[in-house]
Amino acid sequence: MTRLALLKLVMFQIVWLSCAIGAAQGWSWPGIVTAAALVASHLASAPQWRPAAMTVLATGTLGFIAESLLVTTGLLRYSTAWPTETLAPAWIVALWLAFATTLETTRRLLGSNPLAKSTLLGLVLGPLSYLAGERLGALAFSQSLWPSYLAIAMVWGFAYPGLLALEGRLTQGNGLQPSRQ
Repeated sequence: MTRLALLKLVMFQIVWLSCAIGAAQGWSWPGIVTAAALVASHLASAPQWRPAAMTVLATGTLGFIAESLLVTTGLLRYSTAWPTETLAPAWIVALWLAFATTLETTRRLLGSNPLAKSTLLGLVLGPLSYLAGERLGALAFSQSLWPSYLAIAMVWGFAYPGLLALEGRLTQGNGLQPSRQ
């Protein structure tokens, strides 16, 4: 793994913490600012700017739709629901945009059979991330934990491999095949 790839993964963790802790304090701006910085650096360092930007935008769009569905179904409630309580908050969409910066590195790290591995990662790590966010006070599960957990697992079980495939197709032209670099 290159230093740049490792730096992007570390930066994403900083963005995640900025988003979650900021939201728990009632602030959207820390997460939005750190996510914007990570996305800007990702796009500036991308060998192909247009596919990288398309991946970021597609990831953000999917995140907005998925999070808005979780909110409108009553499964999640965000502490800082800016700009509206009925849709995904800006900071969580910023987090999804920042998440897009990790896709290439993740695809490379997963090596062979990234579809199955990313599905498993999505099913397990997606809900665990929300549980951590809930513990920090960034969100609350509006119903009992299991329906929310299952819905989040389904979102991430489909989103993660789908986003990896999209990133691979846009930047490498090879979908979920491991990179040869």
